[in-house]
Amino acid sequence: MDLKLRGSVVMIVGATAGIGAATARLLVAEGARLALVARREAELNRVCRELVAAGGDVLALPGDASVGGALDAAVAKAVTHFGMLHGVVVVAGPINARAQLH
Repeated sequence: MDLKLRGSVVMIVGATAGIGAATARLLVAEGARLALVARREAELNRVCRELVAAGGDVLALPGDASVGGALDAAVAKAVTHFGMLHGVVVVAGPINARAQLH
């Protein structure tokens, strides 16, 4: 399948298991570059290693989306690293209601 995502930068919040990890695998297979956010750093690093081994360009961003400012910090780091951000997939919950993705 070609979703025309090659080179796109996508952030996935809640990327260590289930839908988040499956989405990350699909997006890497489509050529997207990923910024992965998750609370469990060991699991996050495991998923990132798996995706890099599959040829992915992946940035691990440990953080808790329920903490105010955590998503703003993650977005800033992703943009600094990749130069841009094309999309965000949030499969973590609950996130901080005051968090703003801009």
